[in-house]
Amino acid sequence: MEDLLTIEDVAEILRLKLLTVYRWVESGKIRGIKIGKGWRFKKSEIDRFLKDQESQGHHEIAVKLYQQGKVNEAVSALKKSINIYPEKADSHALLSEIYFEKAKKDKEYISLTEKTLNQLLNIDPDNLEIISKLKGLSSLYETVAIEYETAAIENHDDVYVKIKNLIQPIIKTFTAHEDSDIFEEAYRTANSLSKMVEEKDSYLSGHSEKRSVYITAIAHELGISSTQARALQIAALIYDIGKLCINEEILKKPGKLNEMEINTIRSHSVIGEKILRDVGMPDDILKCVRHHHESLDGKGYPDGLKGDNIPIGARIIKVVDAFGAMVSLRPYREPLSFDGALDQLRSGGGKDFDLRVIDAFASAIAEEKNLFRLPSRKNVKSKKILVVNDEPWTAGAIKGSLEMEGFDAITSPNGEAALQRIYEVKPDLVILDVFLPDMDCHTLCRRLSQDSRTTQIPIIIISTAGTIDDEIAIMESGADDYLTKPFNLRELVAMINARLRRIDRENDVNPLTELPGASYAKADLLKRINDSSKKLGMLRVDLDNLKAFNDVYGLLHGDKVIKLVADVLQDVMKTSGNKDDFIGHIGGDNFIIITSPDNIEMLRNQIATEFYKRIPACYHKDDVERGYILRDNERHSLMSMSMGYATNKDRNIHNYHDFEKIASEEMVCVKK
Repeated sequence: MEDLLTIEDVAEILRLKLLTVYRWVESGKIRGIKIGKGWRFKKSEIDRFLKDQESQGHHEIAVKLYQQGKVNEAVSALKKSINIYPEKADSHALLSEIYFEKAKKDKEYISLTEKTLNQLLNIDPDNLEIISKLKGLSSLYETVAIEYETAAIENHDDVYVKIKNLIQPIIKTFTAHEDSDIFEEAYRTANSLSKMVEEKDSYLSGHSEKRSVYITAIAHELGISSTQARALQIAALIYDIGKLCINEEILKKPGKLNEMEINTIRSHSVIGEKILRDVGMPDDILKCVRHHHESLDGKGYPDGLKGDNIPIGARIIKVVDAFGAMVSLRPYREPLSFDGALDQLRSGGGKDFDLRVIDAFASAIAEEKNLFRLPSRKNVKSKKILVVNDEPWTAGAIKGSLEMEGFDAITSPNGEAALQRIYEVKPDLVILDVFLPDMDCHTLCRRLSQDSRTTQIPIIIISTAGTIDDEIAIMESGADDYLTKPFNLRELVAMINARLRRIDRENDVNPLTELPGASYAKADLLKRINDSSKKLGMLRVDLDNLKAFNDVYGLLHGDKVIKLVADVLQDVMKTSGNKDDFIGHIGGDNFIIITSPDNIEMLRNQIATEFYKRIPACYHKDDVERGYILRDNERHSLMSMSMGYATNKDRNIHNYHDFEKIASEEMVCVKK
């Protein structure tokens, strides 16, 4: 039997005055047993009282937070109160009130409200208000469902108007099947609609154009007519258009969706079909839009079609859409490999997916595994590709494919932004759209090809189909290659790889300074020599005493010095050089500058001044103060710079070798 405590014991445990304990007992705040004229108390009852007191502190905080409108913080405080003392009726009551209000807007809170009210009913079984609220939850469920669904499907009048204005070129496609110009216009229109969807659903970003390419390839493998294939190519861009009418908060919700949210998102296929039917879209495309989530076993949606009753276009789209999701990175999982995704598709063959479509898909893209290859995790520097395009959906599609290939892809929306990015990141290749909002692409090409800092960067133009004259103009402006729209992503990636392989063979850009080497210097000088209307000068720049510095400070510090010299040359040339001047790193600590003869002396002085200003930072302050460094008890001078130059202003010089020989013979140490 539990030991009973006296009122004096309770006062000591609670650290209260005896008179206060008497008052609390008489008011019922502390429950005791009256024995004769005295009181006795169970130890468990005092423990309950202590928990109630501790719980009350959290409850009072919750009340204040709720009054201040801080509902979520109030819920946290109430949960702490109930966790400490589960019989805290006041906390249960307030929590059920908060949940009840939330349940009017969100079905998820109905079950939480019911649970909290039942807990409160266990504490106070005869509370009629609680019983009444529990009975009212079923009607609240129906009301919330209707209101929620209405809010989730946004008013799409604006969307309808935009689509109606854009859709006419697509309609024309099906009345002029052989007209490639009309199809190209339709393709661009469908891409615009695709862009609108991608802006709402980030999981789709950059994938629509890639889907269109592969869906067309599957259609070809299955022997589908060219007319149907064109319809499929358009459908591949717009089959998710119904998502434009789904509330963005649901589409981008990071956590698990509830049943109502799942049903709302599933409605996008029916909504999309209705929108496109209202604006006159052909039946072939409407069927793809409505049925692209049907499954062969009849367990798909919206109509539960089975087997061959599902249109072939919808079956193709489902396979490619699922494959794209599998090989893409998601916040909750790593992407699958090419073969892993195909295996997973085949495991669903006959149930979710058509095996004939899967086989056609595998065959169609067997040569394109690289497009889905995961970025290399090796410690190798990725090639940087700059994509210059003001159409986000096209730029996104190219960027996504390049990143899957292992490239470091960067995008710029216009010419000026591209120039800035090129000078900042020094890309290995530029993909340039023929139409830019702020400048003609030929102008940008010429600027890049004539600037010594960027002349070695290859340029691929993405153009519309044009005449031979248009193609010649593209190549003469400085582009290295071009593709016409609509283009195949596989062909683009293959073209990039071929171009970069060729550059790797020819390239002698110094990996430390990223300056072009001797072969570029020779080519640049030869081009200038052949222009008899202009004279030129070569300035040779060498470091003195670098070996002694390396012996004392180490090769890593020596590399920093080489980089410092390169930075000095580039900074001086940026402020004082000519637009077409050349800077090269021809090996070791040897650099050259090709410029106009009249500019050499001024550049020589500025480079020396800037070098001697910066070089002390590479030494320990004691070495700088002494004016030398010690190696094996021998004194070695601090680093200095020697320069020599040659010019054809007053003499005939006809080749790179003679320029370099004369400049080397003229080398003298430039003093501070």
